[in-house]
Amino acid sequence: MRFECGRVPRGDPYDLFGEIPVTLEELLAWMLAVPGIAPTSARFGPYVRGYDVVEKIRAAKRSGTLEAILAARDTPAAAPYRLGAALAACGSPRVHARPPHRRSA
Repeated sequence: MRFECGRVPRGDPYDLFGEIPVTLEELLAWMLAVPGIAPTSARFGPYVRGYDVVEKIRAAKRSGTLEAILAARDTPAAAPYRLGAALAACGSPRVHARPPHRRSA
């Protein structure tokens, strides 16, 4: 594959650092489509970590089958307000399912 300065080849799943990025939307779509687990489920985080879902999404992107896998199932759109709960379930230390309680001074 030939790279030119300032141009990224189309259809290439790799970013500028040679990684295959996985977005939160792709993770949620996969979890709703493949195992059918909602982001508010207690099983969401353990499933993502235990079955290495991020690597499975990368492999599907690498082989070019991600869209076909996600399109094969009728998946409802994830509500934006549930994204924090999904990230918290995945173990993200910077995101909380609900904002921390603040004491008034």
